Amino acid sequence: MGRGRRHLSGGLRYSSEVVYPEYFAANPDRRVPEFQTECGIYERHCGLDNVMLSWGHDEYIYHVTRKYLPEPAQYMLRYHSFYAAHRHGAYRHLMTRTTKRCSRGCESQPL
Repeated sequence: MGRGRRHLSGGLRYSSEVVYPEYFAANPDRRVPEFQTECGIYERHCGLDNVMLSWGHDEYIYHVTRKYLPEPAQYMLRYHSFYAAHRHGAYRHLMTRTTKRCSRGCESQPL
């Protein structure tokens, strides 16, 4: 997907705030009833660390640097492309208090 690649969540109904939501129409997960609820296969407030997301440069740099950086910096590296969450407030029902606090850092520090 190149430059347009952004985090995508799996196992629950996608947000209309994801980048290019029209491409989800052909996703076979749309035919799985369990994946079409607000929480899907996840518990409310489980934390984004427990949500299956697409793997890309964000996750790579998080794994390379996580032993050396404080938690808010790790969050910004790991989720800065998850625009639906930190720019539009989608998936907040899955976030913990810590996740919500760190999400504010992504909003104020575009990468």
